[in-house]
Formats: sequence, structure tokens, C-alpha cells
Amino acid sequence: ALQDVDICFMHDILYQGVHLVHNLAVRQAQTKLPFVQFVSFTHSAPVVMSDALFPISCMHSDMPNTTFVYPTECGLKALARQYNCDDSMCYSINNSIDILQGMTDEVIKISKHIDFYKYDILIVYAGRMNMAKRFHVIAEVAGFIKTYAHKSVGIVFCDFASTDIDREMYKRIIISQGEKAGL
Repeated sequence: ALQDVDICFMHDILYQGVHLVHNLAVRQAQTKLPFVQFVSFTHSAPVVMSDALFPISCMHSDMPNTTFVYPTECGLKALARQYNCDDSMCYSINNSIDILQGMTDEVIKISKHIDFYKYDILIVYAGRMNMAKRFHVIAEVAGFIKTYAHKSVGIVFCDFASTDIDREMYKRIIISQGEKAGL
């Protein structure tokens, strides 16, 4: 069935036990089809089982000529460990789910002013607007992430009124810290 295809896209075939027979079959077929590129998408949390015996070990071992895909960048190192492959063979893809679907009216209202889809990383931080909650540190961390990870970063601060510090003054401190760090 794979003789005339260029790319074989698999969804959890290499990961789920229910697909073990398909996992074994695609691995066997791959040895006879060196020109087919395999893409293995996994959306389950990666698990390392280095002591698993065959055939279960196939759920946790590299497959040549295969690109491994996961829904978030933060899981790529774990994915590489699960399949015992080089990190360079693991990629993330954006989730195409509408993040506003089912959100509250307040979130939808905010989305009219902030493009949630614009950023590679969107940080949402809620707390009482005072220095003890360290909003300024979150801004600084976001700036470092943007600078060193070369990602676009946005922050939504959900604040609650506080009498500890003047809100407008603290907002200027937060913005200043973020800008100093590259945000």
C-alpha cells in the first residue's frame, strides 16, 4: 500500500499499543521503501521505556527516515528521548484548535484588543497587582525568552486591584523591566 507514496503520515501508530501490529508492519515496510518519508505525529505525553522487550520496544525506539512531530516545543526533548532519536528529527506544529471556542465573554472581549494568535509564546499571568506577585519578573523573563529563544512573546496580565502600590506606577515598572530584558 505504500509503494507509490512519497510521505506516510502516521498518527500515534508508533506510540499506542492498540496499533502495535501497524507499528511493526510499517517498520518492516520501511526497510523495503527507502524513498518514502515517514512522519510520526504523537499527541500523547512522551514516555521513556528503555527496558521494554520486543515488540513493545518498537513503541520506544527510533525509526530511520522518520520525522517525529509533537504539538508543543516544550515536549520535543522528551519525544526525542522516547524514540531514542536525535533532537533534530523532532518538530512541533501549531495547534489548529480555535482557542477562543468555549471561552468566557471576558476572554472574547480581550481578544478583540489582543491578537492571541500573533505570538509564538503567550503568557497569561493573574494576580493582585503588587510587587510581591512579581509581575515585573514575569515581564523580565518574557524578555529573556524573546531575546534568547528568538520567539515572539506576548503577556496578558490579569490584575486585581491592590492598595500596596500605585497601579500606574507599578505598570511602568513592569513595562520597564520587560523592555530592559528585550520585550
